[in-house]
Amino acid sequence: MREFLPYSLISILLTIGNAS
Repeated sequence: MREFLPYSLISILLTIGNAS
């Protein structure tokens, strides 16, 4: 589940990019 940590960060980045 170590891949979930970086994945969460990417998800947040994607959300910010979409909200922009």
